Amino acid sequence: MTDPAAAVVDWEGNSVEHWRREWRVPELVILSETTSTNDALRSLADAGAPAGAIVIAESQTAGRGQAGRTWTSPPGKSLLFSILLRNDNGPDGAPDPSTTPIRVGLALCTAITRVSGLDVRIKWPNDIVHEGKKLAGILCEGASGAAGAFVVAGIGVNIHQAEDDWPSGLRAPATSLLLATGRNVSRAALAGGIVKRLRPFRLEGELAPSVLTDFRDHDALFGRRITLDDGSSVTACGIDAHGALLVQSGVGIRTIRAGSVRLSPLHHSSTGPS
Repeated sequence: MTDPAAAVVDWEGNSVEHWRREWRVPELVILSETTSTNDALRSLADAGAPAGAIVIAESQTAGRGQAGRTWTSPPGKSLLFSILLRNDNGPDGAPDPSTTPIRVGLALCTAITRVSGLDVRIKWPNDIVHEGKKLAGILCEGASGAAGAFVVAGIGVNIHQAEDDWPSGLRAPATSLLLATGRNVSRAALAGGIVKRLRPFRLEGELAPSVLTDFRDHDALFGRRITLDDGSSVTACGIDAHGALLVQSGVGIRTIRAGSVRLSPLHHSSTGPS
């Protein structure tokens, strides 16, 4: 549950209420610290919070990414943000959980580019990269309750980190908006851009052709040799309408529905790590 004692009144130069009105969201909670913004928002969702409710935190004690990996961030240097997605005005049928991270990722790419000017891409399944280095991550967690099906979409964006803000093992594959642009990018401006693009979000099933085209334009892996969790080396060929990764192997096109991928060594030497 959210800890009332951790709630802040002012953030990024204005009151929390100012940002709630500015972003036109029904509920906004900003915390000095929490286990994770997804955990905090999940408790609000279980209590009936409406679509568009948001939790932001300055620090997470148990931030996580894909497959339970730890999300590391010094306090105040990232945008740690979760938004509640549900179909309050439509059917409560369970959405296809694999498509939501793709659509949230595209919204995040657009928002980052608008505030920073950077060319950013999606590295399937849920990383946002710039020049091969991880800039942001997405963790979408779905559930259903008395108020219907919902997804808590968690977003972590590296904003103000310098090289020495990460443990030595993370410095090579990670970057921040500060490192990539040489300037401090407003967390509030980025948060507002994300909200603008996710406010009309609806939980849906298959990805529309226009979304698949948009993904192709932001695909960090297309046409590149990658290594799967089982150690096999294949060529990435995009995604299907359910958000699964398509790869070309010696036996034809394979569909990868879960797991992680990494660029094969040949691509690491030419493009940098991801």
